[in-house]
Amino acid sequence: MGSTVSVFDNGVAIGSATVGTGGAWSTTMALPTLGLNSLMASDTDAAGNVGMSSTVAYTLVAGPQVTVRQSIDVTKAGATVAFTSADPITVTDPSLATTGTIAVTIADRLGTLHASKVAGAGAGSTVAGSGTSTVTISGTLGAVNADLATLTYRDAAPGLDTITLGAIDQTHFAASPVSIAVTVDDTTLPVTHVPGSQTITIGSVLGFAPGSITITEPNATALGKTFTVAVSDTSGVLVASAPSGGSVSGSGSNALVLTGTLTQVNEDLAGLTYTNHAPTGATPDSITIATTDYFGAAVDSALVKSIAVNVDDIPVTNLAGPASYLLDAGQTIAISGVSVSSASLPSETFKAVVSDTTGHLFATGGGTTGNGTHKLTLTGTLAQVENDLASLTYQAAAGTSISTDTISIVTSDKTATAVVTPTIHLTVDPLPVITSDGGHATASIFINASQGTLPFATVMANELDPNDQVFSFGIVSGSGLTTSAGGMAINPATGALAFTSAPVAGTQAVTVGVADAHGGIGSQALTVQINTNGIMTGTVGVADTFVFKPGFGADLVQNFQLTGANHGILELDHAMFAGAVAGESGAPLLALLTSHSVQSGTDTVIHTDTSGAIDLAHVARTALLANFADIHLT
Repeated sequence: MGSTVSVFDNGVAIGSATVGTGGAWSTTMALPTLGLNSLMASDTDAAGNVGMSSTVAYTLVAGPQVTVRQSIDVTKAGATVAFTSADPITVTDPSLATTGTIAVTIADRLGTLHASKVAGAGAGSTVAGSGTSTVTISGTLGAVNADLATLTYRDAAPGLDTITLGAIDQTHFAASPVSIAVTVDDTTLPVTHVPGSQTITIGSVLGFAPGSITITEPNATALGKTFTVAVSDTSGVLVASAPSGGSVSGSGSNALVLTGTLTQVNEDLAGLTYTNHAPTGATPDSITIATTDYFGAAVDSALVKSIAVNVDDIPVTNLAGPASYLLDAGQTIAISGVSVSSASLPSETFKAVVSDTTGHLFATGGGTTGNGTHKLTLTGTLAQVENDLASLTYQAAAGTSISTDTISIVTSDKTATAVVTPTIHLTVDPLPVITSDGGHATASIFINASQGTLPFATVMANELDPNDQVFSFGIVSGSGLTTSAGGMAINPATGALAFTSAPVAGTQAVTVGVADAHGGIGSQALTVQINTNGIMTGTVGVADTFVFKPGFGADLVQNFQLTGANHGILELDHAMFAGAVAGESGAPLLALLTSHSVQSGTDTVIHTDTSGAIDLAHVARTALLANFADIHLT
């Protein structure tokens, strides 16, 4: 106990051990070489004393060995795989005599094995179990190898299998078992699933809903298949990445290649995006997806699938006409040069929303709504909307003050709204207003027939625009002004209105107008009462003007209103008063009225220096002198 035992083969130490209780020891030795060998052992005790054993001579021979391929890929379930001469299963046994026998057993778990006896390959070989999962071939080495060359394998179902081979010769030497990994592919092709057609706006990024683009194959994961997915289009840019392995090439171009397991390529496809900076118009782009699976040397290609992509451009609203307009209050003008351009599908529906703040908008067309309001909506095809925009008009609101307005036009189709929205600026100029004869829309003027063709009224006007004070007067005729009509004439510069021949008793109507430099027209409707009997009777509630020229004689004026919204006006020719000046007002006019008027009963009588007398019925002199602002010297 405690001594050291050393083992030598052919004089070379091949192992050692320490002797244990009861003299037991063991060691693991290096494998001796084949052929003749001599084996001996030595024992060295604690004192260094060495004892040697006798030498044992022996011959080491090689036993049987089976050589096989490491794996088999069966391309389709149900296919038969043969072990050909290019990749055979062979058995060797150097120690076996030519006439010695050996038995080889081949077994698998799921498939079926077939082998047959080869005639003339050697006597005495047998093949047992052909057509089952276990086949045994026995016989001489040459006969067994010949029969092994007929071995085939078949599995009707896809999956993973293992073929195990063992051999034992007649001397009971056994080969180490070897195995062949078998993968049996299924008969299905990969299936590519894609969504329906897509529509995007030019320049936007198209992503796909989760799971909308996928590859399926029932046994791909179990069989360890790899896939290549080629994704391409004509005019867009495709982007993808490989978040969990595999590979992506061509990202950022119009041709991608995705490789990896089924899980990997599906994850890559989940992140696929498409962008196109050119509208496709009537011819959509197409994303094509072609899938191929790889199983060993076999290749299966799925049917190629495509996704139609309509790339819709952003409509452009064009303004070729004026960007600003000047118009009069109440005037209607055409807004010209507005159009819409788009490379979208011709049948696509477009909408143009035209809006302003104070005016009224109008357009013709079956797809137009909101006529006469501040918001006009035009709907239809591109051609229809353009036709409707060509009829666009704007009516300025009525008013007597300067105002501004803007027209904005927002165009959209089913996917996009125009980025640039043109704005049209409008300046609304107030219409000139006639201020003479009470400044109302209507007025009555009373004259004596004796004044003949002398001017009986002077039209005066004003406008709130200080830059538009140049006026032209006229008689309204149709939509414009004329200098003479209906037996009357007007001075376009001064506004003096007169008959062109001696008037006759009765009533005549005339509408006078004033135009500013922009062509805006203000008007006033006059009723002219021509008196021959010396009595002028005004109308209560109407702004009446009573006109007197030299030589009229004595007239009675009835219903003359000194105050109120429709108070009367006296227009007295200054030539009837000595020293008077046309247009005189204030204190000089008051002094003139004071010296030339008297109270006569309930009336006030104004006497002229030309022997004329104006009897204002039921007008107190004190009231007249207190309210003389509307007595004018012409």
